Amino acid sequence: MKNEDKDFWCDYGEDLEQDFLNGNYPVTLNPDKLGDPYAHDFFIHLPCDLKSIRTQWKFSKEMFGISSDKAVSINEKDLRRYRDIYPNLVMIIDVAWSDVYLLPVKRALDLIKAKKAKRHEYINRKDDRAGNAKISWVFSTDDFEKIKGEEATS
Repeated sequence: MKNEDKDFWCDYGEDLEQDFLNGNYPVTLNPDKLGDPYAHDFFIHLPCDLKSIRTQWKFSKEMFGISSDKAVSINEKDLRRYRDIYPNLVMIIDVAWSDVYLLPVKRALDLIKAKKAKRHEYINRKDDRAGNAKISWVFSTDDFEKIKGEEATS
């Protein structure tokens, strides 16, 4: 076996893919691999939660230093629940006036620790008994990974 033996390395790579696939990981084989050995290997399956953002923060620039077209809030109690129960959860952030983004829980918590997200306490919810969130974190979509809306490049 030589480093230049492409057939060997391709076969070996397929064996490694099967070994990985047989492990206890949340992946499935990409069906395109059956006809195209150069297609990406797997699809990963992770828990996700959709956050549909339909209202802009009108004064977010003044309040948080984040442009209103980029400001997105996520309730603190949701983040705590995700952290404690679903640490691998990925939030899908669907922003009506913008795009669709991915935000893993760990990334959101790291943005908070780095002080890139801004804490907002709802004044009218201090004595809330209906279950509304009393605190949200306001993020900039600049810190998220966009998954829709970009034009394809060749």
